[in-house]
Amino acid sequence: MTDDEIVLDFIGRLERLSIPYMIVGSFASSVWGRPRATHDTDVVVVAEGPTARSRREALHPDYYVPGQGFEDAVRRRKMVNAIHQKPIWKIDIIFHSDGAFQKRQFQRRVAILFKGSTLHVASPEDTILAKLEWSLQGESERQYRDALGVFEVQKGSLDIAYLREWAESLAVGELLKQIEADAV
Repeated sequence: MTDDEIVLDFIGRLERLSIPYMIVGSFASSVWGRPRATHDTDVVVVAEGPTARSRREALHPDYYVPGQGFEDAVRRRKMVNAIHQKPIWKIDIIFHSDGAFQKRQFQRRVAILFKGSTLHVASPEDTILAKLEWSLQGESERQYRDALGVFEVQKGSLDIAYLREWAESLAVGELLKQIEADAV
């Protein structure tokens, strides 16, 4: 399987289980901006505790997902990895939180056509904002470049008022101003 086929397989499993999801991170910034190589795929999912075990088991045998780690991540709304076995590819499963930005981001996700399948991806604006948040937490140059790439490619269609409002709320207003200044 290729990396893209693994992503489609994983999303297909989520859809068969009726698990709402949104692809974020480098995959999303590559969709909306400039593609770059990555070593994983980040997926936000809505999954509640009582069915966590059956949902984890639906990924086997192709994916390794730590049992207790998965259930703990669902309960705490944290992240857990699902590792595809052949070839090795990591999916970071991020459990949907109650935060205002993540709720809004999930509401605004966009359905795109990817290799003949429909995928739900974070919007360009939300991808920029999330990348700027991540740039404050480390790997700042790479995250900033991803956000800048999305801004430059999508700038004619971006909701700038939305970007500025949430950038202030998320404490990344200065970084957004820098992106606006740096954009070609």
